[in-house]
Amino acid sequence: MRNFLTIALFSACIATAGLLANPLGCGGDPTPTSTPDLATPTTQSCCGKAGDVGNSKGVGKYCTDPTGVECRSNSLATICSAIANTPGRKTYFCTTQCDPMVANYCGENASCTYDSVNKAYGCTPDSCTTNLPAGCSL
Repeated sequence: MRNFLTIALFSACIATAGLLANPLGCGGDPTPTSTPDLATPTTQSCCGKAGDVGNSKGVGKYCTDPTGVECRSNSLATICSAIANTPGRKTYFCTTQCDPMVANYCGENASCTYDSVNKAYGCTPDSCTTNLPAGCSL
């Protein structure tokens, strides 16, 4: 039985070697073979982070799917800002287009701001416009 488990573990290590950089218990170099993926929302985000719930209209709710699937249940903000991400500008929050002349359209803790990339107005969480990380633009 012990030989069977040893062979099974060895086979699993061989089978997963191409899928995992350092399979647990399979030996090999303990140092990572690649750099972290900077395209993931958790490592690089100009606005929006996991756990953000947004306001009563859904503006600011965390989302990652450019199709907006995470935003569809919101009363107003049904677009995920990730749809307009570029390598230098990544945002992950539910939003919608807005008219800056309509007061409080975006709801509490959000403002109607001009998006210079898309040349349109959109609802943006106030926390993003006041605490924008270095190197980011909205």
